[in-house]
Amino acid sequence: GSSDATSVANVMATGSPRPHNDFALRRPPCALGRPAACAIIPQQTGSNQMLELAVFQFDVFSLLAKVVILLLSFPIHEFSHAWMAYKLGDDTAARQGRLTLNPLAHLDPLGSLMILVSFIGWAKPVPVSPWRLRYGPRVGGALVSAAGPVSNLLMAAAVALPWRLGLLDQAPSGVREFAWMFVAVNVALFLFNLIPLAPLDGISVLSGAVGARAAQSLQPLYAYGPMILFGLLMLGYIWPQADFLGRALSDGIGAIMRLLIGF
Repeated sequence: GSSDATSVANVMATGSPRPHNDFALRRPPCALGRPAACAIIPQQTGSNQMLELAVFQFDVFSLLAKVVILLLSFPIHEFSHAWMAYKLGDDTAARQGRLTLNPLAHLDPLGSLMILVSFIGWAKPVPVSPWRLRYGPRVGGALVSAAGPVSNLLMAAAVALPWRLGLLDQAPSGVREFAWMFVAVNVALFLFNLIPLAPLDGISVLSGAVGARAAQSLQPLYAYGPMILFGLLMLGYIWPQADFLGRALSDGIGAIMRLLIGF
């Protein structure tokens, strides 16, 4: 079996009157080396680009974003992992009732509570038998891992398209703010989870994209990735001037948001 954990971090986007981003980061199945999910919690404030831990946020936008993460983004992300594994010949998750969009099948009660009140939380693990996957554990595992982040990008694009076409121009401000937040949450989940460090999905995706020998050289990132990732997050929190990860993520999220929504 594999296991998923989720941690939440805040990406305070560029100084703009629009809401910003928070991240929810999820940890993946260790057996597959397949990883996790992230999320953003918009806020109506302006600030410099920086990465902060979203410890206790109870404003309307933060709570709404967390509810979206729990009820839509995480379940669809996890369902996508299970669906791809099933399509590649592994029905382990399907047999355990995980091939469903029902949030109750994917959410861990304690992990869900934690994500609402703090910066860490987790979802139930998606069981995967990597040796049953078509194309083998490395390439098949990469496809399973990629399915989660790609689902978040597709969710973002689906909501961004009406905005881009001007269909929301006359919509109430609350509808537009929710649409912005939904797109931002899922763009963050997409981008953050593609960082090539365990326990994120990106390390498995990268392993499948490179040759077998190169993939072997990535093994230390499975073992030490969580410590490196946590260290980068804490470095940015303690010493904002050295917040390289936060700035890179903010820039990436901003670029994708501009592409999808147009600003």
